[in-house]
Amino acid sequence: MEIIIQTLMSRHLLCDRTSHCLRAGSSALALALATAAAVGSPASAQEAASPPSSPSAGPAGAASSSQLGEVIVTARRRSEALSKVPISVAALDAGAIQKHTVTQEQDLQRIVPGLTVKTTGSQNQLNYTIRGQTLDAFSGSSPGVLAYVNDVQISSQTANALYDLASIQVLKGPQGTLFGRNATGGAVLYGTTQPGDTYSGRLLVRLGDYRLRHFEAAVDLPLVHDVLAVRVALFDEQQDGYVKNIQGGSTLGDKDVKSGRLTVKWTPTENFSDVTVFQYGNYGGTNLPGQIQSFNPLGSTYRGTPLNATGAAIYGDAALAGAIRQQQALGPYRTALVGGGQPFRSNTRYLENTAVYQVSPDLQFKNIASTSNSHTRTNEILSGSPYSILDLVTPGFAGTYFGISQWSEEAQALGHALDGKLEYIVGAYAASEIDNSFVPVTVGLGMTPPIAAFSWDYRNKDRTQALYTQGTYDLSSILSGLKFTAGVRYTWEQLALTQKSLSPSPNYPRQSTKESKPSWQVGLQYQVLPSTLLYAVNRGSWRSGNFNGTAAPTNNANQFGPETTYDFEVGAKFSGRVAGKPARLNVALYDQIVKNVQRDVYFNVGGVPQSATDNVPQAEIKGVEADGSYRLTDWLTLAGNVAYTEAKYTKPTLTLFGDQITFQDYQDTPKWAGSVSADIDLPTPANWGDMTLHADAYAQTKTYYSSLAYSLIPGTDLPSYYLVNLRYDWRHVFGSQASLGAFAKNVTGEKYYLGGYALGAAIGFNTHIPAAPRMFGVELGYEF
Repeated sequence: MEIIIQTLMSRHLLCDRTSHCLRAGSSALALALATAAAVGSPASAQEAASPPSSPSAGPAGAASSSQLGEVIVTARRRSEALSKVPISVAALDAGAIQKHTVTQEQDLQRIVPGLTVKTTGSQNQLNYTIRGQTLDAFSGSSPGVLAYVNDVQISSQTANALYDLASIQVLKGPQGTLFGRNATGGAVLYGTTQPGDTYSGRLLVRLGDYRLRHFEAAVDLPLVHDVLAVRVALFDEQQDGYVKNIQGGSTLGDKDVKSGRLTVKWTPTENFSDVTVFQYGNYGGTNLPGQIQSFNPLGSTYRGTPLNATGAAIYGDAALAGAIRQQQALGPYRTALVGGGQPFRSNTRYLENTAVYQVSPDLQFKNIASTSNSHTRTNEILSGSPYSILDLVTPGFAGTYFGISQWSEEAQALGHALDGKLEYIVGAYAASEIDNSFVPVTVGLGMTPPIAAFSWDYRNKDRTQALYTQGTYDLSSILSGLKFTAGVRYTWEQLALTQKSLSPSPNYPRQSTKESKPSWQVGLQYQVLPSTLLYAVNRGSWRSGNFNGTAAPTNNANQFGPETTYDFEVGAKFSGRVAGKPARLNVALYDQIVKNVQRDVYFNVGGVPQSATDNVPQAEIKGVEADGSYRLTDWLTLAGNVAYTEAKYTKPTLTLFGDQITFQDYQDTPKWAGSVSADIDLPTPANWGDMTLHADAYAQTKTYYSSLAYSLIPGTDLPSYYLVNLRYDWRHVFGSQASLGAFAKNVTGEKYYLGGYALGAAIGFNTHIPAAPRMFGVELGYEF
């Protein structure tokens, strides 16, 4: 991998002008194709997979041991081979999810090149980042990367239980023409498993470090043959947190999750099918908050501008410096935090229905309707130290509360026209989301009385309507294998913010605004050979502005505008043989411009910490991503991926509260990230069953959790790190339906951090959240 990275750098793939980058693209793609056998494919594309043709369909069987198998994705709202889709996509089937022991969202980061999964205030506040498109906590912005379950966009304030999934797909780059809400960075699609046609099921028990107790069960019940089938899936997991608070002896980050899913598939005729999915989840345990990393001493400045030093003003420089020394001595897995245990409670409900009517071989109608809600309550002790500097809890209240209610309705027509040369989709989309937030804030909680105590109490409402169409036309009459794609979507957004009774401005008039903009996509794809696809695509999208509920609303000072983006991507996909052995390679080179970048800065105004969102005039993100796999022998598969990202603010200065602020570093975006892996099929006797070994190593360079690390918020960097993970599987033990497994995550015991909270401009200190230490576990499974 080092050779590839150095070679890519020497070719100057990442350049200053888009046109130059695109001209350099052909040499970059040729170089990457030449190294296909050396690097391999992302683990997500190693095994044959068939993610659902409908949103909740199940995976297909695996390929033979001597093949890599084709990967089927639904990135363009229809089932297609990954090697034929002219955009950058990573995909995992159920087998790959198990092989990589994907049990939480953060596990995806080490598998998918260019994806970052970060945390902020605690391990339950997660955000996906792709190609620099991220989200600041308490900003009021919509995410730059959206998560979908069975084609339905879902919002929540908790990490989710990943179980009984048929597929996970990660789409990179601006999204808007085909999926739900507009997004500037990409989409993560989770597909649940649909009912089978025979009575069958599976059980899985997992035990491991920190008293891990994990149970999964799923059963298919074909009630009426080929007409009505039901699948029931259950999930139960408990685990102690891996950080001990020496102030009180409690553990932080405990998990106690229970969830169940019911899927009903009704197929009354050959031309009509209806799938309904209902899921309930109950999430308990404790928060894992951040630990103090840095603070602003009294009198510190940046270019003559005083830095916020509220924490030092309350407790003194020596006390906070001592807290940092104490935390460093304790290490990441012990801490001394004020507040003791920090209970976390959340419950979620999700109901979705997908109806498909096949009018003719060339026309299909589809309707997707959903409703969901979630309720989350937690204490959030943000001080990161023995001192109660800033905490999201107010005397007399339980803590923060987030209530989210959503519904969506989408109707589509998919088909072929013009003698089959045109493949099209036409659709209409409508959705609503209401967020009720109660955020109590206390400065100096342990003092009598506290220095400040108040709450943000507000309701956000967002209604979306959109019309879209996209088509791909076959130009083989001009050049064999050439196709042209064009798509457009127009979206209308209505946004409103209401200050509720416990807000600092309880009687402030309701704020509202309307926004509307187009999204688009145009591209060419050329199937040079049956094994090789070249493509070029230009996309544009946007995410709406809004009102920040954790900022003073006076004179609409808490309003920010929409963010817009467009990109150019060229790529190549190879799925064939190299030296007679199956190989796969995907390469993408991109340049993305973002205007009015939505960024949040936590400020202190009149002694009141608040979150201010504004628009940085312009940024540019460009990079290269490559992944591939190579079946070296019948028993050994090598794989790997690499992502290089160069992100910068090209127009970095804005004025906030009368001060000019310059954004210099790009948060949540490592410059280099990548992984390598090997899968070994052990030579066991046939009557023993199948044994495999899997090993992977992931590494990334340093990141920042603030875009102001070199100005107003120093000390917000996270060091580079690497991870090594191992897994052993024994399937069909001695010909039975039983299976055994063992896994080890972070084998070398690397100490690293998942993210952080940049509070320096609001209260004068910053915290970072430790990632999991070395963990071992064993599994017992049974299929029937």
